Amino acid sequence: MKSILALFVLLFSAQSFAANPCENYAKAAAIRTYKAAVGTVQGSEGIQYSSVKEEGWNNPYLYTVTIADNNEDGETWEVDYEVQIQDKAGKCKVLSVKEVANR
Repeated sequence: MKSILALFVLLFSAQSFAANPCENYAKAAAIRTYKAAVGTVQGSEGIQYSSVKEEGWNNPYLYTVTIADNNEDGETWEVDYEVQIQDKAGKCKVLSVKEVANR
């Protein structure tokens, strides 16, 4: 029974990973770009981020990454980035990072 459960977990994990290859690279690239543009924000409670793989992009992959931040005055904002990632033989490479919205 334990081996069946372990196999199920392994298959489910592999399937989840295969659904969004290189997603963590997209998040990291967007965060680096955001930090380079904004720097340290006084009173920030830390950024929040999420990503979505755009349909129809299958190597290179296109992800939209949203970063939310705040400051000590209670102001909040979000910045969206489009990140293109290429997967060559299991190695992810960032091709471009572009800010597409700031609200």
